[in-house]
Amino acid sequence: MDFCLILHTKHINEKTEMQRKWLPAALAAAAVLAASCLEDNGGSDVVIYDDTAVTSFSLGTVNTVAHVVNSEGKDSSYVSAVDFSNVKFSIDQAARTIYNTDSLPANADLSKALCNITAKNGGTVVRALKSVGGGDSLVYFQNTDTVDFTSPVEIRVYHPQANEYRAYTVRVSKHAEAAEDIKYSEQPGETSLGGLQGMAVAFLDGGIVAAGVKGGDVEVWRLAAGASSWEKSPATGMAQTAGAAAPTIASDGETAYLCVSGKVYKSADGLSWQPTGNQGIGEILAAMPHAAYGIGPDGSLLKSEDGCATWHKDGTFQGKLPTGGKTSMAARNAGGGAWHIVLVGGTGGNLSIWGKVEETDPLAKESKWTLYSTENEHLPDTFQGTRFGIAWAWGGLLAVATDAQLGGAVVCKSPDRGLTWQAVDNGKLPEGIVSASGGFAICPDGAGHLWMVDRLAGRVWKTIEAGCAWEHD
Repeated sequence: MDFCLILHTKHINEKTEMQRKWLPAALAAAAVLAASCLEDNGGSDVVIYDDTAVTSFSLGTVNTVAHVVNSEGKDSSYVSAVDFSNVKFSIDQAARTIYNTDSLPANADLSKALCNITAKNGGTVVRALKSVGGGDSLVYFQNTDTVDFTSPVEIRVYHPQANEYRAYTVRVSKHAEAAEDIKYSEQPGETSLGGLQGMAVAFLDGGIVAAGVKGGDVEVWRLAAGASSWEKSPATGMAQTAGAAAPTIASDGETAYLCVSGKVYKSADGLSWQPTGNQGIGEILAAMPHAAYGIGPDGSLLKSEDGCATWHKDGTFQGKLPTGGKTSMAARNAGGGAWHIVLVGGTGGNLSIWGKVEETDPLAKESKWTLYSTENEHLPDTFQGTRFGIAWAWGGLLAVATDAQLGGAVVCKSPDRGLTWQAVDNGKLPEGIVSASGGFAICPDGAGHLWMVDRLAGRVWKTIEAGCAWEHD
């Protein structure tokens, strides 16, 4: 196959013109680098690879545009640079196509996106463009260039000899429209749940586990995956000490951890529970396969890395947390051994927001918590002085006010892992939920839905995003 490079220098910016001017030299340099001379004991071998392909593709930073209502009630918008490097892209080598299976948010601006492309055997990646006159033109690709992905983009990877190439079509999809109307589907309920004081819930092995206090003892109930009714745990002996914080529960999806009066119990099925030790913690906040977080009696942030058997203060966290329902943590597996963790807590009407990216690689440097804000406007007034919870669900990070008598918007969504928040239109409580101070408990499931359990009547709902690509049912 003959290699022909067509250069068009009109109607292009200076940077693109320079890229095109130096493209032949770049291809030649790649060929020289690929022909590696390996000298050993006076001998030499020349290795030239005659094939190449795109082996990985990922997005970098993409701008998102959010529309909000400010404190004066006026509409405004802001642009945030969001890292979408964790969005998975598939490469079909037979069809020569690259595409994402999970769509980006509707407010993602694909006209100026950063991306990273890796090629096999030192191949040189170029972009195939159409000139003003309709001819083909090639531009050497650099990961610092923005690319317009509003329509399919052709890229080519040339092998080091620069006389043959593989062409790929890259398609980046996003939701056609913003999905801001939350709809709910009622699930099997249990009237006995309505009598549990301080009820908390967690997702476990495809089902839901609920725990609360009745008559001084802690009761635990489970709704198994696909079940039509709840089942009570036969576990006994988990007594609630007078004056202690309400029971808290967290799950890594396979094991649930229940904190009762400073002691932590664990269960793989939600029915049988075993103590992990006498730790003396105040609450458990979140659990992941590699670690769990909790609050100490003194308001310190605690961390366990041995299945909640022992706890130690998190030395990377600077601050104090309240006990008794004014703190919530959400953790999400971001892939590649990284976890996105967001923590919201405060006293009175003041809320603080922290975040971190935690690496599970033992060789990785321990990351520190970043204080995003201590200012109230980052969450609406609805969340000041009320109980709330945060959870990764419904295509993003949600904050939900869990006091059912509130009349305003009770759901907010963050497009940037807790840095900024916006109220969700029609983010109100499910129709029929009891409007009383008891409120409800929430937890996300493994499919991106948010579950709500009414603390007074024991009715259960989960979110359904009508017409959205992230609906899994």
